[in-house]
Amino acid sequence: MQTYTHLTVGLVASQLIFPGDNVAQVVMVAATVVPDIPAAMQFAVDILKKKRPLAEQSKELVLVNSIFHSFVIFFFLWSSIGVLCMAGALPLSPVLLLAAPLGQFFHLCLDGLSHSGKEFEKTDPGMLWPLPWKVRGLFEYRTAGAGGLWTPLDLKISGAAIIIFVVLRFIL
Repeated sequence: MQTYTHLTVGLVASQLIFPGDNVAQVVMVAATVVPDIPAAMQFAVDILKKKRPLAEQSKELVLVNSIFHSFVIFFFLWSSIGVLCMAGALPLSPVLLLAAPLGQFFHLCLDGLSHSGKEFEKTDPGMLWPLPWKVRGLFEYRTAGAGGLWTPLDLKISGAAIIIFVVLRFIL
């Protein structure tokens, strides 16, 4: 999914999981976009160079994206942080310790579901890095060769999420 879709889904999820806790909501929403930071940086560089964004991805970028999107790294990182917190070596509030990994987990799950196209297999992140297997999703939201940032499915999901977010803000 596109980064803006992760953001809007994160807004709704944070409202439902942490109603009334604005700090936890912000942390969760921010964490939903963290895995896309390397691709966003490359996107900006491509725009500045007047190139079609992300049309050409180096092996290094694919590797970094795989590290940022890896369930293995996610589990190791957040397990380690949890252990350090429980040992008193890292003072994080339990709510924030839950909000950040939940946001990142939502991102990984959405990408895991929505990256299935064979034509994107070479550049899709390895969701199990450093393991050699690629996770193939249940559906594909991108169109090969289109290079579109505003895909119809992303726009529908994001639009619905924004409407739900606004409604929840008034209810919760």
